[in-house]
Amino acid sequence: MQVLLVEDDVNCRDELTRALHREGIRAVTVGRGRAALDHFSEVDVVLLKLQLPDINGFELCQIIRLSSQVPIIMVSGHDDEFDCVLGLKVGADDYVVRPYRLHELLARMQAVVRRATGQWPANLMDS
Repeated sequence: MQVLLVEDDVNCRDELTRALHREGIRAVTVGRGRAALDHFSEVDVVLLKLQLPDINGFELCQIIRLSSQVPIIMVSGHDDEFDCVLGLKVGADDYVVRPYRLHELLARMQAVVRRATGQWPANLMDS
């Protein structure tokens, strides 16, 4: 499985990238939303931070949805019903609040990819 991780916090990005790698998942990482536009078509799932320095996650999700059905999981530090509902309405497949548990995030990634493709992602079956 290949993931696009859109995260501007270098520490969070590096930590999650290492954790995904340990699980056999390749992560393409970008620190800005507009950079994600160059990579979303190359991956199986997008992990999209809601608050980015150049464009917010809601707008970025809408832009991606104009041309792709790639599964998108929004990741936010805001445990706010409005943000969650808005994220799902603009096209996210799931919404996860930080701090999250790694194995729950992996299961959610597996679920959105399974729904999108109709197949189980092989490298997550043992997670």
